[in-house]
Amino acid sequence: MIVSIVKGALSLALLYAICLSLVVGVKTLKITLKAKIAPPPVPSPAKPKKPRQRKPVKSISIDPAEVDRIYVKKAS
Repeated sequence: MIVSIVKGALSLALLYAICLSLVVGVKTLKITLKAKIAPPPVPSPAKPKKPRQRKPVKSISIDPAEVDRIYVKKAS
């Protein structure tokens, strides 16, 4: 009985090692083929950056007597 338990564990470990090496090999092959077959990236034409147009700053004058009327809205 002990022989069958050891034999089963060894065969399971061997199967795991085979699958692991197969997966690593396939991934390595995929990366290698992808690097060789992939076309080189096409360089995009350089576009000059346009400077932002500055918007004029609007200045307002606030009368201290009307501050409550301007900034406090009444619920309607």
